[in-house]
Amino acid sequence: MKRNHPRFFYSTFHGNWEFEGNNIKTLGMKYITNNMLTDDRLQTVELKEIAWRGKHHFPYHVGRNCSCCDGQSYIHCDPSIPGIIAYNCPNPYDNKYRMLDGRHRIMRLLFEGKSESKFYVFDFNEIKRFMRDDKECPNKSNSTNGTYDGSGVQSITNYTSNRIIIKRNK
Repeated sequence: MKRNHPRFFYSTFHGNWEFEGNNIKTLGMKYITNNMLTDDRLQTVELKEIAWRGKHHFPYHVGRNCSCCDGQSYIHCDPSIPGIIAYNCPNPYDNKYRMLDGRHRIMRLLFEGKSESKFYVFDFNEIKRFMRDDKECPNKSNSTNGTYDGSGVQSITNYTSNRIIIKRNK
């Protein structure tokens, strides 16, 4: 299964997901998924306690109308595979947990009327050592028009493969 690397950034469409006020950061998931997904981390968690990008748009711009994938990731996801979440992780909803992997699966669970599911749960303090600088934005669908609001943005320098690279003022 392909796992994404969660990004910590600000956009007008998704809100403020920054980590400690830094520019764009990415949590490298390779080591976590290859070595740390153990059965003792599995917990049943209420979905309403989990922050995920796009949550404030539910049920619009998500699911079959997902703004990041036109619904393709949602359609093809398997909600029986536990997602990965962390507590003590900053999020704009001030929820107990932040989704690290499984955003489309949580959408699917919600549309199916589920209120809880199993997740691999981490303390963010344990895994934040895997954070790294990431100068590439996730993709241009992170805002409604493919650009950012200008807050701290010096310039948008390149559009390539539906990805944008931005520079932020220090």
